[in-house]
Amino acid sequence: METTQTKKCSRCNAVKDASCFSPHKLSRDGLKYWCKTCCSKYNTERNKSSDKYAAYMREYSRAHPARLSPARALWRERNKDRIKRRVKSNNLKIKYGITLDEFNEMLKVQDGGCAICGSAPTPKDTHVDHDHETGVVRGILCRSCNLGLGNFGDDTEIMSKAIKYLGG
Repeated sequence: METTQTKKCSRCNAVKDASCFSPHKLSRDGLKYWCKTCCSKYNTERNKSSDKYAAYMREYSRAHPARLSPARALWRERNKDRIKRRVKSNNLKIKYGITLDEFNEMLKVQDGGCAICGSAPTPKDTHVDHDHETGVVRGILCRSCNLGLGNFGDDTEIMSKAIKYLGG
């Protein structure tokens, strides 16, 4: 007997087939909390109002600089490194499905350098190399090696031709 997985949309409260929900890496069941229909409606409305709101906030900030929270500004100034780590951690989890600890462990296994050339990239120039078809993370690369692979389209045949061209 075949069972169909269902889920309840937390926005419209309708119980729908799992195929009506987009994937979401951070949720327990791997699906978004809202169905595709609700997400679409929400995004349409948000896009209509976001430009107006952004313009309003820019104007408000210019007109009332003293009303911006001094405590918030002070906290942000004192916690720049913490904010950067949290942003990097969130980006790694969302884009590649790995944690900051896993990223740092991969870099440690690679002796702190690029997986291809071995150079020690600056924190700003580290790139997570992954298979674009499967999403599997292969390693950490410097900017130059990442651009090189990207320019060759991850095509090993073209890379082999380039090596032969260079005399290798």
